Amino acid sequence: MSSSMISQIEAGKTNPSFGILVQLANRLTTPVEYFLNDLDEPYVNATKLRLAEFYLVLHEPERALAYLEPLRPDNPFDPAAVRAHETQVGVNAWHVLLLVARAYRMKRRSDQAERLIEIVREHLLVEQNRYFEMLMLRESGQIEYDINNLEGAIHEWEKAVECGESLLTTREQAPFDVHRVLVDVLLSIGRAYRKKGEVERAQPYLERALEMAAPIATLRGAASSLLHHAQALLEEGEAAEAKLCLERGIGLMEAAQGIATAAYVARLANPSGDASEWDLAAEALISAKPDTFLESQVIALEENLDAADVETCLKLAAPLPALLQACCADETIPAERLHWLEVRLAIAEVGLDLKMGHAEEALARAEDLLAQLQATSDRPLRIRLLRRILEWHLVQGNQAEAQEAAVLLAQAAMGPQRAGIV
Repeated sequence: MSSSMISQIEAGKTNPSFGILVQLANRLTTPVEYFLNDLDEPYVNATKLRLAEFYLVLHEPERALAYLEPLRPDNPFDPAAVRAHETQVGVNAWHVLLLVARAYRMKRRSDQAERLIEIVREHLLVEQNRYFEMLMLRESGQIEYDINNLEGAIHEWEKAVECGESLLTTREQAPFDVHRVLVDVLLSIGRAYRKKGEVERAQPYLERALEMAAPIATLRGAASSLLHHAQALLEEGEAAEAKLCLERGIGLMEAAQGIATAAYVARLANPSGDASEWDLAAEALISAKPDTFLESQVIALEENLDAADVETCLKLAAPLPALLQACCADETIPAERLHWLEVRLAIAEVGLDLKMGHAEEALARAEDLLAQLQATSDRPLRIRLLRRILEWHLVQGNQAEAQEAAVLLAQAAMGPQRAGIV
C-alpha cells in the first residue's frame, strides 16, 4: 500500500477492502472488530454478501439475489468503475458477480449466468486470484453440464482441478475450502463421463474425489483441517485471519456435538427403536438439507439409467416419491425448488419406464412434461427429457420420431446465443 492510500483511509476519504483491513489489524496487533464502529456500512454489505451465500447453499436463489443485486457494479465492463464501486460498497465485485451467476444458474437462466461468468473470467486473467478462478471454472462447467455440453463441462472442470491442486501447495486458502470444491468438481467430472457412457474413464476421477474427501469426510476432520490452517496462519503473524478460520472450525465441532447429543438422547428416550445412533446421526445431517439429499438420489437414478442398470434404478426409485413428499412438508424449502425437483424426478421416471418397455404411458407423460417445460422456458430440464426420448426412439429404430426429437433437442441446446452443441 502507498502512504497516500493510508492517508486517505485515515482521513475517511476511502474505505479499505476486507483483505487490507485484516493486514492492517495484523500489523497493529489489533482485532479486526476494533475498526467496525467506523466502518459500519462496508461490513453491513459484507454481511449481506455472506447472507446471499447462505441462501445459495440452501438453494434459495431468489432470496440470495435480493441481497446481491444492490451490490452489483452497474458497469462490470469498466475496470475503473468496478474499482470505484468496490470502494463504495466494501466487497469484492467479482465475488458478487460470481454469486449472481450461480443464482441465475439455479433459476435456470443459463444465458445470463454465462454472460456474467465470461465477465469474471476476463477479469481473473488479470487479477490471478486462483481461488476465485477455481470457483468460476466450477460454475462455468456446471452451466455447460446443465445444457448437456458434456465435453465443455469436463474441459472447465479439468482446469478447476488444476487451480485447486496448485492452491493446495500454498497458504492462499484454507485447505478445507479447496478440498471441498475439488471433491465436488472431481465428482462432477466422473458423473459427466458416466453420463457419456464412459464408465472406465469416470472411475479414476471418482477415486481421486474419494481421496480428496478423506480429510473432510467427518465434521471432526473438517474442523481439524481448519484448526491446522489457523495455527499456520498464527505462526505467520496473520492473527485476524487465523481467528476467523478457528471460529469456523469451532462452529463445526459444536454442530457435531449437537448432532451426537441429539442422537444419544433419542436412543435413551426410545431404547427399543430400530435406528442406531449412527442412523440417527445420518438422519440429522440429511434433514439439514433434505432437498439436496433428494437431488443426489435423483442424480444417482439418472446415472444408473445411463448405465442401463434397471435393477439398481428400481431400488433407487422406490423411496423417492415418499422423500419428495417429506420435502414438500418442509416449509423452509422454496416452492420453486420443490417444483424443479418434482419435474426432474418425473423425467427420470419417464426414462425408467422407457427402459422397462412401458413406452405408451411414458411417452404420454413426456409430452405433458414437454408442454409444461416449454411454458416455463426451462432449457436444462427440457434438454434432459428430450435426450431420454431421443435415446428411446434410436434404440427402437423409429427414424421419423428420432429425427423430430433430435431437431427439438438441437433447438433447446443451442438456445438464443448458441450453435453447434449437439
